[in-house]
Amino acid sequence: MNRNIDIPKYNADAWDRYVENCVEWTVPVTAEQIAKARQGEWSVGLTQAAQVPQEWFPEMNGLDVLCLAGGGGQQGPIFAAVGANVTVMDISPAQLERDQMVAERENLSLKTVIGDMRD
Repeated sequence: MNRNIDIPKYNADAWDRYVENCVEWTVPVTAEQIAKARQGEWSVGLTQAAQVPQEWFPEMNGLDVLCLAGGGGQQGPIFAAVGANVTVMDISPAQLERDQMVAERENLSLKTVIGDMRD
């Protein structure tokens, strides 16, 4: 067993491969989902089978939101579409590219940061 594995690099590479293979947590939200979020109809995933109840969230307009390990073009863009000031941090460059792509496509303001949330 190799005990000198670079865990952050291993994880980043794994998530980049998931993006290449369009695994569920790497598929960005649609323009329709962003349009609905702008009208107040939105949700974000909690698990593959469940959405976080919207009533769990405070008023999002103007709220500072940090999405840790939140790349993939899903939660961050939704939060930005409802008016939050969003920073998405992820270890995977490919996941962050998804967020940037949605932000550009939908004219959303969000910041992406590559990094390890353990830091």
